[in-house]
Amino acid sequence: PKQLPSLRAKWLATIESATEQSGRTQLPKLLEPQPFVGILGSIRTSNAQGFIAHPLGERLAATRSKDENYVLAIGPEGGFSDTEVDKACDAGFKTLSLGPRILRAETAPAAALAILQHHAGDL
Repeated sequence: PKQLPSLRAKWLATIESATEQSGRTQLPKLLEPQPFVGILGSIRTSNAQGFIAHPLGERLAATRSKDENYVLAIGPEGGFSDTEVDKACDAGFKTLSLGPRILRAETAPAAALAILQHHAGDL
């Protein structure tokens, strides 16, 4: 029987086809899943602005630069715990509202990326 591709391979194929379709010249990075504390550490070692999706988060100001790098944390089904959000904010993340609706874990990243692209003037 035909072996199903791994979820990572599926995501990479989706990224590649979406990048080609949109006319972008650089593929977005898809990092390996990592523990939450690893994500928090990544913001400390990178030159990036971290955002953590949260229903009560702030909406972005329209003054973002195209050249900014972002680390985006999207929670599991049910969202991040209050403790996780507090730890992320202590590590330099800002909360990001995706609007008044609670989105599914698989659709929230697309919505968050669209918001970031819009505010960077790239959408």
